[in-house]
Amino acid sequence: MTNDQTGRTPRQTTGGAPAASTIMIVVTVIAVVVGFFILKKIRDDGDGGSSLRPTTNSTSTTATTLDPALTSTTLGVTTTTGLVTTGTTVQVANVSTASGVAASLTTELKGKGFTVGKATNGTGAKLATSVVFYDPTNPSAQAVANSVATLMGGVPVQPMPSPIPVAGGKVDTGVGVLVMLGNDRAGKTLAQMSGAAGTATTAAGSATTAGVTTTTKA
Repeated sequence: MTNDQTGRTPRQTTGGAPAASTIMIVVTVIAVVVGFFILKKIRDDGDGGSSLRPTTNSTSTTATTLDPALTSTTLGVTTTTGLVTTGTTVQVANVSTASGVAASLTTELKGKGFTVGKATNGTGAKLATSVVFYDPTNPSAQAVANSVATLMGGVPVQPMPSPIPVAGGKVDTGVGVLVMLGNDRAGKTLAQMSGAAGTATTAAGSATTAGVTTTTKA
């Protein structure tokens, strides 16, 4: 009996210690492998969060608003970004060979929303080309003058000269814009003036001679 017991192999030994050791090794190896993959996934997730982030392109749009006060008018070129009708009074002086044209234009400008003075006559030789003068000491005058010139089809705009070339040598109180209505625009409506931008015409049945001054009614 003693010889039979001592002749057993280790796997047959009571308690199975070698088999338990093998299982522990396998479990350990599996744990190490699983831990490796878990650690690798965590590391990949950490790197991918920044490297795979999509790039967003943003486009900004700049909006430009035109200020009506910056409307400018030059001879032959008219920019109409808006009309300025308030801030000063507009007076029309007849410097053409026609009669009653300053009063007619005054009425039309009033209908467009401008504050107008009494129609008057200019002094000196008659003008072939109309011009709009503005008072440079009045901060609103140039913008209003530009608006009047625009409606008239783009006539020149200039600072008020001295002496002022109107009857009596001065404009009405509060006037910052003076329209010198010459033969090119005399007798025309504002609609006709706008259609005749850049052209110069002589009032029907009239003639202008340099150095010759005639008297006409405003």
